[in-house]
Order: sequence, then C-alpha cells, then structure tokens
Amino acid sequence: MTIYSDPNSPPSVLRRLRAMAHASITSFDELHQVTRQQATLLGTLLAGPVQHIPDRVSALIPSVRISYAEAIPLAGVTFWARPHWHIHVRASDPPHRRIATVLHELKRIIDHPVRRRLATISSEQWEALAVDFSEAVLANVPKTILVQQKGEIS
Repeated sequence: MTIYSDPNSPPSVLRRLRAMAHASITSFDELHQVTRQQATLLGTLLAGPVQHIPDRVSALIPSVRISYAEAIPLAGVTFWARPHWHIHVRASDPPHRRIATVLHELKRIIDHPVRRRLATISSEQWEALAVDFSEAVLANVPKTILVQQKGEIS
C-alpha cells in the first residue's frame, strides 16, 4: 500500500521530534541538548492533566498504540508492527510509573532512526537519554497540575 502525504500539511509530531536530531548531531552531549528540546516541545503539546498523558500521546502521534499488559517482566516494551509503533506498559505498576514508562518508551521510538546513524552512542547512554526525556517532559507539566493530581497518579 502506498501512502501519499500532502506536502502542504504540517509535519507530524513524531516527524517534528525526530527532525530535531538532525544529521549534524554527532555527540552524546548534543543529543542530550536535543532531548531537552524535544521534552520541552512535547511537554507543551501534552498540556493538560498528567493522568491523560498516555491518551494525549496516542492522539498526537496516531502511529503509536499504547496498551497495558499484566504479564510483562519489564516496566515497558516498544516494538514496530506495521503500520504502528506499540508501547506495552506493565499494568500492575502505579499510575505515575506507567506515565513515565510511556514517555520513556516514546523516546525510544523518537530515537529509532538516529540510533542506526550514531553507533558510537552506547546502550547505557541511549537509556540515560530516555530517562532524562521522561523526567523532563514531566517537569514541563505546570506544577499546579502535578500538585492537584499527586494523589490521583501516585
């Protein structure tokens, strides 16, 4: 199946996030700066109650499907199954952990094309970027929303 896109339509959110890690980026420090910029953009786009972040991610990035599974040994796992990215999150984790996991796994999706290009970045460094991204997105949520909802999401 061939999918045609309108060249006049705005780029998708995933494309915008990925474009921030352009070809001139070659070091971990540069990637870390980009991660912060991506988190700021996504935090702005996800504005709203913290507990709605997973639903907002799926709405903003329709190619991402989020589901909750009881029997997975990790907090989350991400994989491509044409035509969508899938994020499976451990359902038994507390709500705040599930939200952080969704954001962590989303960063893996964002970085997927860059990982092939930047083989010098270690697995541990990619993991650190995903952790930082998740924390930075949540840090961009207005503090009043976090305080009001702390009991609901912890």
